[in-house]
Amino acid sequence: MTAMPLIAYVIKKGAVTIHRLAKTLDNAETDNLGPGDLFGIEAVMASRLHFDNATAKTDCVLVAIKQDQFKQFP
Repeated sequence: MTAMPLIAYVIKKGAVTIHRLAKTLDNAETDNLGPGDLFGIEAVMASRLHFDNATAKTDCVLVAIKQDQFKQFP
C-alpha cells in the first residue's frame, strides 16, 4: 500500500466550506473559510489522515503545502 500524501491547503482566492463528520455521521458542524485561511493542518501536524470534507463554494485558488515543506517553517 502506498502512503497517502499529507497536505494542508491555504486559500488564496475563493470560499470553502468544511464539513466535519459528527459522532452520528451527520455533517453537523461546518466552517466557512476564505482567503488566507488554512485547512488540512491536522494531517500535516499529526501525520495522519483526517475525515473532514472540503467543498468549494466558489471558484478557488489553493496553495498546497506538503508535510515535508510545512516542517521547514520555524
